[in-house]
Amino acid sequence: MRKDFHYYGTYVAARLAGYDFSEAQTIAHASQYVDESGFKFADQSKLLNIANGVGAALDTEDLLRDAKGQYYIKDFTPVPTVQGNNEVTLYNNRIEWSGAHLLETSRVWVAFHFLPGNYGSNALEYTGPRKHKGTVTSWSYRRDSENQFKLICLPNSPLVKEMINDVVTNHNDNLPFIGLRMHVLADTWAHMYFAGIPSWFMNDAGQHVYEIDIDNKKTEIKWGAGPGREEAAPKMFYYNSYFYLGHGRMGHLPDYPYMYYEYQPQWSQEAINKDNRSSFLKAFKQLVMAMQCIRNNQSFNTDSYTQLAPEVEEVIKEVLYTREPMQCNTWKKNIHKIQIDGTPLEVPEEYQTSKWLAEFKEVSQLDSEVNTKTTEYYKFNYAAAQHLDLVIKHLESHEQFTLSGDEGKHTIDVTLKHGKRGYLGAMQQDLHIYGLTQYYAKMSKEAVPHRLIKVDSGPLRSGSIVQIQTTETKTGKYAYLGAWKVKSLYYYMKDFDLEKQRWEVVKVDLSMDDIIRPGDRVYIKNLYFDKNSYIAPYFYFYWFRIRYFLTTQPQPEEWILDWSE
Repeated sequence: MRKDFHYYGTYVAARLAGYDFSEAQTIAHASQYVDESGFKFADQSKLLNIANGVGAALDTEDLLRDAKGQYYIKDFTPVPTVQGNNEVTLYNNRIEWSGAHLLETSRVWVAFHFLPGNYGSNALEYTGPRKHKGTVTSWSYRRDSENQFKLICLPNSPLVKEMINDVVTNHNDNLPFIGLRMHVLADTWAHMYFAGIPSWFMNDAGQHVYEIDIDNKKTEIKWGAGPGREEAAPKMFYYNSYFYLGHGRMGHLPDYPYMYYEYQPQWSQEAINKDNRSSFLKAFKQLVMAMQCIRNNQSFNTDSYTQLAPEVEEVIKEVLYTREPMQCNTWKKNIHKIQIDGTPLEVPEEYQTSKWLAEFKEVSQLDSEVNTKTTEYYKFNYAAAQHLDLVIKHLESHEQFTLSGDEGKHTIDVTLKHGKRGYLGAMQQDLHIYGLTQYYAKMSKEAVPHRLIKVDSGPLRSGSIVQIQTTETKTGKYAYLGAWKVKSLYYYMKDFDLEKQRWEVVKVDLSMDDIIRPGDRVYIKNLYFDKNSYIAPYFYFYWFRIRYFLTTQPQPEEWILDWSE
């Protein structure tokens, strides 16, 4: 969805829920502000707008930090609710690929635009490919993929219910908080069947998409620039390319309220018919219901919608069915047709991205007795931080750690000991065969703790798929062990190559059970290489001395995993 629905549609929904003109404007401003509140980047690009349907204002405004890079708000760290186009370019060109960047990307798009809902009794079934061989890498549907599939955005999820009732209970007097959650709620309808992480197996939709007209006649969408065509992100070589973020491969089609179309998602063998007209109308009715519950301090239940008066519903349909990619003017022309107690609704003021920040700056410059916490800018950013925290905790309760980072109950700090060659120790910084500096994994008499990043919070079991991250800070973002084409294993950026940076831990002695405990002997196997997959030390004559680095080989070698429980 874009400004037409997030601003004007939310405003009308708020009025119908009982909020007055000023209150509804504030709620609507906050709803649209979710698509604006990011960092400033100089590069101009259409890519992110294509991928996620947000406005161009985010390229020209830095709404969180001043010219020196300092946050305007000092008493907590604000979180961005959108990312700028330059971040997409950097990420997709694989220049700034890092764990921190991946984490922020996931937190922005998963929490604020593609709220997860694919778990529980109504979860979608994955019927897509199990293996795929790409141009430069490969992909398999494994346990981590299965866990990521929970991130598919769906309306009426348990998380939707929790976030609305959180407002009812804790924030019903915070209008910007209400508006932020209305944005997220509305997006669950436009963004259903897509996920807020870069993911080929969930978000690739193929090239053949068909618009369905009133007579059920199908016309294939023409992709590309120019009249009569739709722009969308192209296919890419990497399975976690930014071009596979959200509905980038579908262009703006999920944002057009009037669109009725059919497409083949990568995750399903069955085609999907998506009627935006019906979905957007349901979204509108659910916004009204949610805000009525908030205003009246009543519990909100999913799959509940306000029954609109017939004449009001006709006006909403007239707007949504109008064949205009951006319906702002259509909303403005029709809002007055809706009446409350015989009085036509007023049209809200034109949306101004910088309005709240300007007010915050003005208050900040006044006498110290004036409290910036009363400003809408402060309230919105507080709401964003609180919302992210709620989403993270909810997903963790469902064993989903995408937004949790590399620390927590799904990680174990271990030492890896080889029977003959000592410990996996401090890395060796040296030149790669192509002339680049890399950080090579090396054996040592002293261990350096390494972190096993698991899919879930349960015990480490034989067959668990993990990432192996060094805790040695010198490597910086190059901290994740991978098996590459060169003989020596070295650390690189997180998820640069999904299969080559995934390891299966196999327990040697399964006589008691499959749980791996401190001190157990294991084999460690790479997921990418079929024949040469087991981690093992190998001899190398390095600067006139014998050194042992790591490689992969056909025969398994035993390692002892140890950690403090």
